[in-house]
Amino acid sequence: SVSLSWTASTDNVGVTGYAVYRGSTQVGTVTSGTTYTDTGLTASTAYSYHVTAHDAAGNVSASSATVTGTTAASGGGGDTTPPSAPSNLAVTGTTSSSVSLSWTASTDNVGVTGYAVYRGSTQVGTVTSGTTYTDTGLTASTAYSYHVTAHDAAGNVSASSATVTGTTAASGGTGSSGCTAAYSISSDWGAGFNANVTVTNTGSSATKSWTVTWSWGGNQTISNMWNANYTQSGKAVTATNAAYNNVIAPGGNTSFGFGANYSGTNTAPTLTCTAG
Repeated sequence: SVSLSWTASTDNVGVTGYAVYRGSTQVGTVTSGTTYTDTGLTASTAYSYHVTAHDAAGNVSASSATVTGTTAASGGGGDTTPPSAPSNLAVTGTTSSSVSLSWTASTDNVGVTGYAVYRGSTQVGTVTSGTTYTDTGLTASTAYSYHVTAHDAAGNVSASSATVTGTTAASGGTGSSGCTAAYSISSDWGAGFNANVTVTNTGSSATKSWTVTWSWGGNQTISNMWNANYTQSGKAVTATNAAYNNVIAPGGNTSFGFGANYSGTNTAPTLTCTAG
């Protein structure tokens, strides 16, 4: 494997991701963060890489400079350091048939590539983007315990997170819609930042609409938002679905992003999500 990192691009609206190329072939897409690990390579071999950025409108940047990484000789050791354990695992919502979870991202000396989600001792899911998961197909009025581990490209596995318990709601005669919203900052340059919000349907029926609200702890002011409509009054922000992403299937998700300006501290807000 070869692991890469780069400094975030900037955009007049907002960067939505990066394309990673090995030679002339795209080998990966990064939608969160500025790191990538290319795996499945041949030992003792040099590979060249470059990266481009893209925005929500499909505009593509000029290429980064090209760098070369040479894989280690076979049997030469390599990365043996596991990621840190995921922290702050929490139940963010329940329905009669699902439990939604979120946690704080792990760190690693090279890079975290994903998380394994366990219900009891059984792995029920793998998360490769973000730090949320909704476990579906459960029995009403039942308690389920969960823990999460992180892994890196070398196969090192972290210690387990703390265990949390989620109890599904009582069975109802009709489907219900609820949602959670997970917030992450994709880039921060001191006077401004870009952030992403993932909206997950925790209900048992598709959403018809969704709204995410929060209140800033500082003087953050949104300058633009994509994939959602918004209003800001003082510290209070309301984001609502766009015309094309109002419907989210049970257990599914959509996302929106925004750019904002600030001075001083940039503490993450607490988001509230409601679905119609």
